[in-house]
Amino acid sequence: MRVHIADDHDLILQGFEVLLKAHGINVVGTSINGTKLLNWFKSNECDVLILDISMPEINGIEVLKILKESNIFVKTIIVSAYDNDSFIYESIKHGARGYVLKDDVSECIIDAINDVNNNKTYYSKRIREIIIENKLDTDFEYVYHEILSNREREVYDSMLKELSLSEIEKKHSLSESTIRTLLQRVRQKFKVKSNVSLVLIALKYLKS
Repeated sequence: MRVHIADDHDLILQGFEVLLKAHGINVVGTSINGTKLLNWFKSNECDVLILDISMPEINGIEVLKILKESNIFVKTIIVSAYDNDSFIYESIKHGARGYVLKDDVSECIIDAINDVNNNKTYYSKRIREIIIENKLDTDFEYVYHEILSNREREVYDSMLKELSLSEIEKKHSLSESTIRTLLQRVRQKFKVKSNVSLVLIALKYLKS
């Protein structure tokens, strides 16, 4: 696997290189600003790009836009200090397959790289929470599967299929109180107060 790292801080670049090489990941290039990164892509390629948003000359989101317009398709993970919902939305909208906060890098960047390289998406825990809290209209289904337990998804799905409480009890061998508790947890995780809101979320964001 070939990885390019774009960040304007030398210490961060060095830290990434050491961490990735320790996991057998080949760092094929680094860039300290958006212009150098785009020039690098004129004659080079990589499997995964680790990209900071706040960079001199051309920021990370503009880099994503230019790569897309130039038909350069590279699996990109945003690694940023910003947890602003607009940055998250714009990054995903313009092609990022992952978003990891810099505070979480040491814990999850290797998993993020492997998942994105395997055509999956990856968001660190706080990013998933922000997508849910702000109902961002992007990759919501991925987050849905990430934040709910298997039992919570089973009960939620049964409710969406309009099964009665007794039918859900029988289907999943659960008590009524357990079912109510599981649905309460789902509501809490989606930041809504009613089952009607859960149905509306499913209609808007989840594939049938």
